[in-house]
Amino acid sequence: MVVTLEVAGGGRRAEKEKPVVLAAESRLARCGYPALKAVDCTWRNGVLYLSGRVPSYYLKQLAQEKVRNVKGVEEIVNRTEVATAERGEAL
Repeated sequence: MVVTLEVAGGGRRAEKEKPVVLAAESRLARCGYPALKAVDCTWRNGVLYLSGRVPSYYLKQLAQEKVRNVKGVEEIVNRTEVATAERGEAL
């Protein structure tokens, strides 16, 4: 087990976090939807946090499904926002 202390302003990523985040980001990048490449992944204590913007609810759900079985992920918190043209938001 690797333990890394985060110092205010330092924001150093724990070594244990890197493989989980890289695996999640890789799955999103390979799925064929360019919008999912922009989804940010953060992992802490078994929880994978997804954030960013996608153009549809389908892609929000797809992002969550693509990372569901990543080793080390016990829970997913999907914080991605849906930006749609109907709501007058830029895609």
